[in-house]
Amino acid sequence: ARRILAVSRRASWRGPAAAAEQRRSKAATERATMLAARAARTLARRAPVAAARAPVQAARRPVSYDSMYKTMLKNNTSQVTFVVAGAIVFELIYGSATEALWSAANEGKLVEHVDWSKWSADDDDDDEDDD
Repeated sequence: ARRILAVSRRASWRGPAAAAEQRRSKAATERATMLAARAARTLARRAPVAAARAPVQAARRPVSYDSMYKTMLKNNTSQVTFVVAGAIVFELIYGSATEALWSAANEGKLVEHVDWSKWSADDDDDDEDDD
């Protein structure tokens, strides 16, 4: 038993530098705890004031997906119809938006932007005279 006690005493003694480091660590922990407690007390004092300043919002009715489920998702055929119709609507909107962006980015460069009134119709008659 004496031998175990001697070994444990040797293992626990780390020297004066380790003891000083342990005291500094303990002091830093105590300071951090003190600052956290002070911040918590400050927030606890300010919370009722902030709550009193906040505007009272009207109670909102929770969203119920029950009607959507009953109409669109109850059986497989309605689900497939909903998905296909959604894909068609999304494609129409997305296609229109990308076409508008492409046309705006390439203004004056596309066939749709050519002013065909500047071209004369007399040029087509030259081919017929060669016969």
